Amino acid sequence: MAPGQPLTIGLLTQGTLYDDVVKEILDHQGICYETIEAGSDGKQYPLVLLPKESEGGLQRALAFCRTEESVIVVQRIVDLERIRRCLSGIEDNERDSLEVPVNAAESQLLQAIRAGMERAGVPLVVKPFWPHGEIACLVMTHDIDWLRYSPFHMAVYRGTISFPGKVRAAVLALGGRNFGWNLQFLVEPHSGVKPRPTLFLRTSYEGDTDLFEDAVRVIKEAGSEMAVHAAHNSHLKEENLRSELEAFRAQTGDVPKGLRYHIFKFKVPETWIIESQCGLEYDATFARNRFFGFRPEVCYPYRPFATKRLDILELPTSFMDWTALNRGLRGRETLEVLENLMRTVERFHGVFVVNFHNTYLNRDTFPDIVDAYEWVLKRADGRYWMASAQECARWWKARQTATPHPRLLDDGGVGWDGEMQLTTFNETGQERLTKP
Repeated sequence: MAPGQPLTIGLLTQGTLYDDVVKEILDHQGICYETIEAGSDGKQYPLVLLPKESEGGLQRALAFCRTEESVIVVQRIVDLERIRRCLSGIEDNERDSLEVPVNAAESQLLQAIRAGMERAGVPLVVKPFWPHGEIACLVMTHDIDWLRYSPFHMAVYRGTISFPGKVRAAVLALGGRNFGWNLQFLVEPHSGVKPRPTLFLRTSYEGDTDLFEDAVRVIKEAGSEMAVHAAHNSHLKEENLRSELEAFRAQTGDVPKGLRYHIFKFKVPETWIIESQCGLEYDATFARNRFFGFRPEVCYPYRPFATKRLDILELPTSFMDWTALNRGLRGRETLEVLENLMRTVERFHGVFVVNFHNTYLNRDTFPDIVDAYEWVLKRADGRYWMASAQECARWWKARQTATPHPRLLDDGGVGWDGEMQLTTFNETGQERLTKP
């Protein structure tokens, strides 16, 4: 290839929803591509992707590349229909989902694209997954179900807390200790690690107006994100959600950018459509109460599908402390679940969205839950990009829409537009590029 040769890949659209499924995959993998619409001129690409085999599709693709070897039919490598069903919430099983088949399929396509670029004699250049080359992203979230809480909870008494600990908790409660008021603990550094949490707040705490005002103050002073912990069937009716969002804005002074529904209430695809129509940037609900893992079988933020690819971003929550408590997993058993999930996220450079309730992050009543929370922060420190839900969503959208236009330079290097750091593949993996 000659100097100045573009390293962008062409995607020949076919006028079906599978065009957008392929776009979603390419956006996940950070691949720089341009769509080739009907009527496009004969611009040449080192590689052209055709979503599905079709009559005349290959001949159309050959008008934009050099040889048949430069055309990849995506459906031959990955099951586009199954990926669409997963990202639509249709392919949905009631079980733990510690693996991510969608990610694995996308990796197969990535390797095929890389091999195709090598055949064309050019490198595959991709966008970084996260801002500073981190291995993954951690989004620490907290559902604030109550601002008052009693330690007289069955999970306390069947858990890891010792008998003296139970007695101490009871004495503290009888002395007036409010075990639900620990928001300062959620926003402060732990062992030198500064989380950037998102706290999901309800719009009503049953008369605890003063505590709610204090909660808003603590969160704002820490610079943490507040989002909506929605209820009242607002996942089913747009007018209910608009009312709840307006109540949140009036009470906190913040315009919320995302939400999580109470007890993961969700209806596919209506809930995503309602959220999109209300202008929300992200949702963090599509998960399971009683199971761990990645309900959509992917560990990237993703744009879900209905009759079209929706604008809202889903942040796939894969761990919740209540799930461990409900299933009787305590101590080391909980850490093993977290370790397996983080290994999966790290393998695919994904996002780890975790949910620790404020009511369980109390060492007097749930010491092992506090240990698990701090273990996650320690493992992620220095390796993960720690971001609020809003920061994660905005980065992912900016990454998706960035058009760096990579190209070969006279000296054999790679140049591109914009400030986003790019990476290229070599024999040993990925290598960050430096602009000349």
